[in-house]
Amino acid sequence: MHKIIFHNLGNADCIRLELSNNRRVLLDYADCRDPTNPDDRRCDLPETLGEEVGK
Repeated sequence: MHKIIFHNLGNADCIRLELSNNRRVLLDYADCRDPTNPDDRRCDLPETLGEEVGK
């Protein structure tokens, strides 16, 4: 079964498709998060993807 995952990046979303053949497709990636701003609610996408790929 295919799976669609949305990552909140603030002004836009990043969409990851996980296909039934274990391939992954990442759409609309923009790493513009400010790690020094505690009010920046966007996810740390490289960290999040690293955690999920390491499953």
